[in-house]
Amino acid sequence: MSRDRSSTHRRRSVAARLMRLAAAGLVMAVGAAAVWVQAAGHHCIHDKLQARVLQSVAQQRRPPGSVSALGLPYVSADPISSAHTVDWAQADSTSPSVAHSADWGAMRMYVSYEDLIDPDYHCSYAGQLIDNHRGAIDICEAEDILTDAKRHTLINYLLPLALQLHVERLKVRQVQGTWKVTGMEGDVCGEFKVPEEHVTVGFSNIDFVLYVASVPIEGNILAWSAFCQVFTNGRPAVGVINIPAVNIRSPYDQLMIRTVAHEVAHALGFNRIFFDSFFFSTAS
Repeated sequence: MSRDRSSTHRRRSVAARLMRLAAAGLVMAVGAAAVWVQAAGHHCIHDKLQARVLQSVAQQRRPPGSVSALGLPYVSADPISSAHTVDWAQADSTSPSVAHSADWGAMRMYVSYEDLIDPDYHCSYAGQLIDNHRGAIDICEAEDILTDAKRHTLINYLLPLALQLHVERLKVRQVQGTWKVTGMEGDVCGEFKVPEEHVTVGFSNIDFVLYVASVPIEGNILAWSAFCQVFTNGRPAVGVINIPAVNIRSPYDQLMIRTVAHEVAHALGFNRIFFDSFFFSTAS
């Protein structure tokens, strides 16, 4: 084994160990949130949706090297080189890698509310036909309408309070430079509104992008989420979450804050599918 390959292997092994340690605390928090929301009757469908996302990407037949070992597209990058950055691109990636800081810092998230602003992407009136972001069209009922008050509650209370739970606990090797969403396609991820500048201009020094929707959900599902694209080191870069208006009630609704936090954790990659893939790739 060459010195470069040995060094890369050591970095990946260290990354895996650090990821396990970082995950342990959050898994406990997610587990507590899961017990809370499940006790209240919430049914989490993340695993089912994530499998659907992976199947959709596989059907797109993307070029080799543009998809991670897990099966998700890489974001596109404008990498930078610095003595204070590291590059942990996966060996099978032909995409430009994103530079990450050698030091740990707070995760910097960008939250896109485009679906909550464009009336074609959420229920504005009863009887409206709306894409439910899961491959079907629903008919909006009065309880599905995203009123100004509910939009305000979601944007200014539920999401910030839920995200803060993760920002306080998670440290990452922060992205250094600019990267772009490669274009969201297929079931679930492809149903969210992505501004053109997210694909053409991109994000500078942002560690994760979350697209938020509020469309109807059937049954006892309070919210759902998935992650859609990854950096070349395999870490999730883009996620989506849906929080239906019918479940938005009050600014400090603890059940919904914990539910949203639970789903955000899944969007960040905290699930069995991602960890199995990540630990396998870093150990090999």
